[in-house]
Amino acid sequence: MKEDFKDLLRQGVPGLLDAYFNGVIKMINGPGFEFLGDKHFCLYIDRLVTAYLKEEPILKTIPTLSFAEHDLQELLAAVFDNPDAQNYTVVKRVDGRGGDSVWVGPMLPRKEFQEVRPLIEAEPGAFLVQKYIALSQVNSQLTDLRNLASVRRDSIVVSKTLWGRGVPASGSNGKVNISDKGFEFTVCTASGK
Repeated sequence: MKEDFKDLLRQGVPGLLDAYFNGVIKMINGPGFEFLGDKHFCLYIDRLVTAYLKEEPILKTIPTLSFAEHDLQELLAAVFDNPDAQNYTVVKRVDGRGGDSVWVGPMLPRKEFQEVRPLIEAEPGAFLVQKYIALSQVNSQLTDLRNLASVRRDSIVVSKTLWGRGVPASGSNGKVNISDKGFEFTVCTASGK
């Protein structure tokens, strides 16, 4: 059944993009919105903001290093040889989707965390390491807040509706992906007045 669904997604919907480009329909995730889905872009976001907006980012990205852009043996040793480092790191495959290629160090047994090392050694350009920052918790749920924005040549339009991904915090592996028992929800805010 899963393969049938994937086949359906690959086939697309005839005329959908024509309708979108002609303004007949609106899409929340139109063509190009997944541009930053490749985790490798995390390395460059702050520099892109500075270069194109001529200002410093208000929120800095999580410290991120590419295994391909640093001395491989030195970075592997820093991440994998020191057991304490596992508590402060997350390893990600840059083109991974759905959390299946994310190793949240503090949430994994040592042996399972170590199993990613040979994958990195075989393909260092496909992996990065980030500083672990625990997700927020709302009502005993790990929560990852998100927002959609459309960047145009002359403006940036930011959605007024926040959304999030969540998963029960108890027994969690630190991921909120839908494929990993996570769920999506709308975030409602209220003025303090």
